[in-house]
Amino acid sequence: MFHISDTFCNAGDFLCFTVPPSVEQAENMVVREGDNVELHCNVTGIPRPAVMWTKVGTGEHIKGIPMNISRAQAGEYRCTANNTCGVDSTVTDIDVQCT
Repeated sequence: MFHISDTFCNAGDFLCFTVPPSVEQAENMVVREGDNVELHCNVTGIPRPAVMWTKVGTGEHIKGIPMNISRAQAGEYRCTANNTCGVDSTVTDIDVQCT
């Protein structure tokens, strides 16, 4: 096997393949207001999928960097992975409790 431009190929047969993205179900979170929260989701695919988080309901794009979370940010967040073969996503709920 060898790798060409995010596609894996078998040198003997010149068979190349790509794999659609797959997103592992993200777990719901319960956090305290003011906590630093970082969004993560596990994805696979060939070529490597691009990952994007959005807040369900508003469509706001969220970076995976830690957020100093407030109760206004509680709710559902969607992790979407896409590559040239397709798209997959999962939703997680963040419950923000008072301090």
